This record gives sequence, C-alpha cells and structure tokens, in this order.
Amino acid sequence: MPLRATIGGNDTHAYEYTEEGWTSLKTSYKATNLLMPCCSSLAIPKTSKLGTFFFAHKQKAECNSAPESAEHIYLKTLVAKAAIEAGWTTCTEYRGRSPADEDWVADVLCKNGCATVAFEIQLSPVPYSDIAERTERYRRSKVRAAWLVDSTKFKEWKSNSNKNYPIFGVNRFDTVEPPTVQHFERPVDEFVKALLSKKVQWIAEPWEYDIFYIEDVCWKCNEPVKQVYGSAIDVYGESAKTVPNASTVLSKFFDFITNDELRSLGLNTIEKHEKLKGNAPGFPYCNVCIHCGAPQNNHYLMNHLQKQNREFGEAKFTSPREGSGNWVWLNDNCGSQASTTSLTVGSRGQ
Repeated sequence: MPLRATIGGNDTHAYEYTEEGWTSLKTSYKATNLLMPCCSSLAIPKTSKLGTFFFAHKQKAECNSAPESAEHIYLKTLVAKAAIEAGWTTCTEYRGRSPADEDWVADVLCKNGCATVAFEIQLSPVPYSDIAERTERYRRSKVRAAWLVDSTKFKEWKSNSNKNYPIFGVNRFDTVEPPTVQHFERPVDEFVKALLSKKVQWIAEPWEYDIFYIEDVCWKCNEPVKQVYGSAIDVYGESAKTVPNASTVLSKFFDFITNDELRSLGLNTIEKHEKLKGNAPGFPYCNVCIHCGAPQNNHYLMNHLQKQNREFGEAKFTSPREGSGNWVWLNDNCGSQASTTSLTVGSRGQ
C-alpha cells in the first residue's frame, strides 16, 4: 500500500492531498491513468482505518511489493509530512541501487542539498543484524539511514542504537494522537523534524583507559623507561600473566591507542619482533624502548613484573576513536558541543 502513484508519468503523493482533493481524486482517478509505481498496474486511491490516504492495486496483479499495515502507512505519512515541514524534499517507496548493485527501497527518502536520509519503518520483528546490514547498504549508496521501530517488539532498541545505526522506538499507537518516540516522549512528526534539523544529535562519551606500566631501565641504553603490561576500562581489564599472554595483551593496545600516543604519555611503544629471543614463538608483540628503540622481550618483562622492588604506575588515556553515547534532544544552548554528531553529517546526495 504505497503513498506514491503516477499520473501521466509524474509522481503524485497521497500525503500531499487535502481532504477535498482526495475526495475529488476518488471520483476522477479513472480518467487520469493512475498507476502504481511498483508494477505500473492501475491504482485506486483509498483511505485506511487510521484515516491515512494511500494507493492500492485496482486489481490483484503480479507484483512483488510487500503489503503494508495501516500503522505502517500512517507512520510513513507522518515522516514524509514532517520532512517537508523541515525543508526537505521527500519521495516514498524510493527505489535505489548501491555501487555494488544492491537494490533497496526506502520507505521515505529525504533530500536537502547534498544530504540524503532514508527513513525506514520497521513494525514487524527482524534481527538487529538485518537492520545493520540494510543500513550499511544505504551507506554504500551515500545515504544516511534512520529507523523507527515498534518499541513493543524491539525492546532493546536503545542499546542497539548508536551514531552509525540510528534506531528509535515508537510507542503504541493511539488513533487520536500521533504515536510518540520512546525515551524522548515526543510525537513522531515533531521528532523527525528535530532529527532533520540537528536538534536531536548523538552525544559521544569517550572511553577512558588506564594503562598499567612498571618503572624500569632499558637493558641496552640504560635509560629509564615505563614498560606497559596491561590496560583497563572501568572494571574491565587485562594484564600480562605469562610470556605468550604478554604478546596477546600488548597486541590489543592497537585497538584503542597508537604508538605515537603511547610515546606522548612517556610510555614504551609496542612492536612485532617475530624471531626475538625471549618472546614465545608465534607471540611477537613486545615493548620497545622509547629512547633507543631496543625491543624489550616478554621473558624480560615478566621477570621484572615479579620483582618486589619495581614501581608500578597507571597512565590515563582518553581514546579519540572509541566511546559510548546517546541520542539527545539538544537545548538551544547546546548546539555547539564538539562531541555531537547529527544524523545528516557526512551524508551525500546520490
């Protein structure tokens, strides 16, 4: 049940009609060659149980378009109208293809300058992996995707929503008032306008790591060094316990920090040395002296960790690449925060 049909080869959208105009179309459509965009069969204008205007196949045709519920077309109508009020051009049931020849159909495609956003309405249960996969398909087409899902069927939507996969739960329908978006408790149309106007943004909360080290002396240049041997975030951490394990722990540092950043903290850097005596075979990562670049093998590291006269320390590091966060409705005085990401940042037209 799409919101779009064609008349004389031109698109017409059900949500653009007034009550009077829709009533007039119902009496005159037979003379207009009103067609369904999905299969070019004859279309008929109808009104759903929720009072939403939509188009349907005049006769059952061979068409692979999936049927939509009254709630689905109602939400699509709210989204499309809200996007227009926010200054965006819209098209429903928009068909596109990624550079990898992946077909997609957007419930509501919105464009404003070089930014393109696809709104998807998902009221039936699907795995979150499907949402992520379809979002990535849009991304490959340079389209930003946003999801409105049934909060009664996607109870964990908030924990799965992030700046890359914007997912928002819609509360139960009320036939009198537009449904609200859970957590924000704002009507869907008001929320969509805020999202497209950058009033709803992702607020990042960078992760802060503790990097564990021991005060030591380089075996080669005899300069003081800080040998790293573990890290933690909140209560979750890992420290070297054996010679092979030391390599594994050190290799994970590159998930959140670079050697230049280790050096800026006054810590030894980390490198791979495949055939270094004192490293376990197949476990090549070890400390490297910040002064002379000499590798500090893991057998040496574990021996020094076990000595009682060593000074242990922790260095704080806030990762610029990782973090958690939330979608937040910003007040007018919060719009300049550097840690915010809007839905339309980085979007490009097709």
